[in-house]
Parts: sequence; C-alpha cells; structure tokens
Amino acid sequence: MSEFIKFKIKNNIATIKINRTKKKNALTLEMLERLSDIGESLKSEKNLLCVLIMGNDGIFCSGIDVTNFASLANNKTLLNSLMDPLEELPYNKMQKPCIVWQELAVPVIAILEGPVFGAGLQLALGADIRISAPTAKFSIMETKWGLIPDMGITQTLPKLMNYDQALLATLTSTLITAKKAYELGLITICTENPYQKGTELAEKFGSKSPDALRAAKTLYREAWKEANADNLQLEASLQTQLIGSSNQMEAVFANMEKRRPNFSKHSISDTKS
Repeated sequence: MSEFIKFKIKNNIATIKINRTKKKNALTLEMLERLSDIGESLKSEKNLLCVLIMGNDGIFCSGIDVTNFASLANNKTLLNSLMDPLEELPYNKMQKPCIVWQELAVPVIAILEGPVFGAGLQLALGADIRISAPTAKFSIMETKWGLIPDMGITQTLPKLMNYDQALLATLTSTLITAKKAYELGLITICTENPYQKGTELAEKFGSKSPDALRAAKTLYREAWKEANADNLQLEASLQTQLIGSSNQMEAVFANMEKRRPNFSKHSISDTKS
C-alpha cells in the first residue's frame, strides 16, 4: 500500500502525500497504518524542520474507505485490536494516524484541497497548521454512516471550535465551506494556492533556530493541553458499540441505496463503559 501514501524528505522538510485519487484518497486500514509508521519514524529525524501532509490531484481525503465497515462489522477480533489502546499509550491504532503528528517536535502543516471529510478531517486536525484552498469542503461526516468521529477528535477539535458549533456540525454531517471553516477556526489560512503557502512557511521555518521552533511547539502544546486522555478510550468504547450494530448497518445501506433510513430503537449505552 506504499503507493497510496507517498513519502519523502528533502531539505529537512518531510512531505507526505495521499495518492489514491481514483477513490478520492479514501483511507484503508493499511494506509492508516502507513501514516502511523511514517509519523513514528519522523520522531528520530534530528534535523527535521517541518512536515507537510497533502493529497494528490487537488484532493485531500474523502474519509475512510466504506468497504472497511463490512470488515470491522464481521470481525470483532479485528475491531477490538484496532480499538484497544496500544501498549503503554493512551491511543489506539485508529487514533494514532491523527494523533502522532502532535507528538513530533516540529510544526506539521496540512495542505487542504477538495474534500476533507470524516477521517480526512480528523487527520487534518492532527496537524498544527491547516492551509486550505477556497474551494475545499469540510465535514465531520461519521454520523452519516451511523458512527461517531473516533480518531482523536476529542484531543483536537475542542481547541479550535465552540462546543455547540462542533456538536451541530457532527450531528448534521453538514458540508462546510472553506470560508465558514475559517470562521469556525477549523483552518488557519485560506488561500488560492495552499501548497505554495505551505512551502513558503516551511522555508520560513528553516530560517529560524531549530531549537526555538521545537521549544515553541512544546510550549504551546503543553499550554493548550486541556483534553483528557480518558476521552480517547471513550471514543473507542462508543465506536465499538456502534460498528456493526443494526442501526449503523442501516445507515450504510440507506446511503448506498440512496433511500431514507429506517432505524430501530436506540440501543447503545450513553455513558463510559
């Protein structure tokens, strides 16, 4: 799956490009694992100045590949292996691809074009800076599929959006324009050429003391740290109940068949397990 995630380091700037444009850069489980591995490997790059994450052909990421739903619904062993926290870490395998960028010592910039949906948005939220094209569209889309956002969003979104706006966007799965996303705080910069702006920023970072860059990110990361790591386990607990449930599968089939869903009575727990 390495052809779907392109990775290089040049002039101490790492570039990660999602390259599955025929599927609008939808993420498979293998692609998520590849992103995690790249993020982990960058922790040991002592001369690294900046990381750029982007999609190919003007498409950032349309979310999780929906074919993963069937695999997870039918294989509880696989589901539990993805949802259980990694050894001695607060997050699981589904959360790491979005959280790992916050653990890097250097700034991480997401270059956003086209759809930035679901898992794609949660990946972008894991970056320190988000630069968007005016034509990009955003959505916390998981409830459309009978799910919740569970890839570390509790650690990222509360720093950027008010509770009511975040909840409304999640409950409605509404499409958000780049202009509105900027107003809500989801993106940092909106510009006609986000890649050019991203590379300009990366070059500007290169003119700064690498010690100061790393110290500044550490300082701000700690100062803004309000999110409780227990919330990562809550994401996983609630999502595990949802995946493969009758209402979640009805949401998937209704979307695919382009019909109104016929949901049964609410049946999952509302509290921490």
